[in-house]
Amino acid sequence: MPRILDGNRVRDEIKSELKPRVDALAAKGRPPGLAVVLVGNNPASEIYVRNKIKTCRDLGIYSESITPPDSISTAELLAIVEGLNARAEILPVTATAKDGLTHWVEWLTRALAVHRRSDDHLDTVVHRV
Repeated sequence: MPRILDGNRVRDEIKSELKPRVDALAAKGRPPGLAVVLVGNNPASEIYVRNKIKTCRDLGIYSESITPPDSISTAELLAIVEGLNARAEILPVTATAKDGLTHWVEWLTRALAVHRRSDDHLDTVVHRV
C-alpha cells in the first residue's frame, strides 16, 4: 500500500535533531558555517541555495552565498575557493554549476583544501546541477 510522506514533518524532525548538535558545536567554540558558491544563473540552484541559507539561519549556522557570473575565470574562482579555505568559520563548501560548467566540479574538488573535501570529512558537497 502506498504511503504518503509528510515532507514538512520530516524536515522539522531533522531540524529538531540537528539544533542541539549545532548548539553543542557552538558551545565548544566551533560553530559550523556554510559557504555556497553558485556559478552562473540556474533558477533551480538558486532556490536550492536560498533554502540552504534559510535552514542555516533557522539552526543558528553561519552561512553565506557567493554568486559569481558564469563568465568567471578559473583564476577568479580559485581565489574565492582559497579565501574560503582560509576561513575557520566556514566548514562545508558547497559548489553548484549549471550544465556546461560541470567541468568545474572536478577542478573545484581538487582546489579545496584536503581537510575540507567530502571524501575526507564529509565537509564538502560538490555536485552537478
